[in-house]
Amino acid sequence: MTTQTTSASVTTGDPEHDEHRRTDASGTLGTVGGRAAAMADRAGSVIDRAVADAQPIAAGAADALSDSARAIRQSRDGDLAIGTAMLTGLSIGLVVGGANRLLIAAALVPAGLMGYTLLGRIDAALLRGRRA
Repeated sequence: MTTQTTSASVTTGDPEHDEHRRTDASGTLGTVGGRAAAMADRAGSVIDRAVADAQPIAAGAADALSDSARAIRQSRDGDLAIGTAMLTGLSIGLVVGGANRLLIAAALVPAGLMGYTLLGRIDAALLRGRRA
């Protein structure tokens, strides 16, 4: 069984009252439209401010990353091995403890960088040993 509904204009028969209702409705729509425009302007200014604030943060993060990469390259092999083992253990502890995946990934990134650097050094040493 289907029900069919139609939209009809409600009139009271009094032309002055009906005109007043139409005027109130258009005034309400104008107010809503004005508020929406004001909210859009405010959102635009907040986005512009966020973009302006994000640029120095991104530059600082890039500097920190390059400093970290330089420190890892200059570290001794023993320091890299200890750091890799410690951060891997921390990551496993976070997994067992039920931590957020983003936190686990953040703990694994430096462990991976240290391990990759250490393996590169070991591989280079092995290649030098085969050539000799």
